[in-house]
Amino acid sequence: MIGILILSHSNLIAKGLFDTCKQMAQETYIEYVGGIEDRLGLDVVLALETLNKMLAVSDAVIIYSDIGSTVLASKSIKEMSIKPDKVYIADAPLVEGAIAASVETTLTNNVEEILEESKKACFMEKSK
Repeated sequence: MIGILILSHSNLIAKGLFDTCKQMAQETYIEYVGGIEDRLGLDVVLALETLNKMLAVSDAVIIYSDIGSTVLASKSIKEMSIKPDKVYIADAPLVEGAIAASVETTLTNNVEEILEESKKACFMEKSK
């Protein structure tokens, strides 16, 4: 099983995206970490704990993160995790990428295919 970890500066964004992904892929193991209490930010300790919890029961975990320091935190928690070789950081937009990956996990357990499918979200035409 491939897990998906959503990281955002905003708890509202992280929770909303989590809810959307779970509606589309109920059996997929998805977690989220967003915000620090009632403000923007990221609790890196909680993110690492969540990642390690996921790694304990998953074949691999793909991290989807929003911007700036959350991307840096993703790299840090990957390296500090219990299985860094089983952690992938998606090069995809947070919302579209995580949704595409959630759906793709219902079709395959191949990390490379899931990453490729979520990366395609970068090229989705919206104006035509």
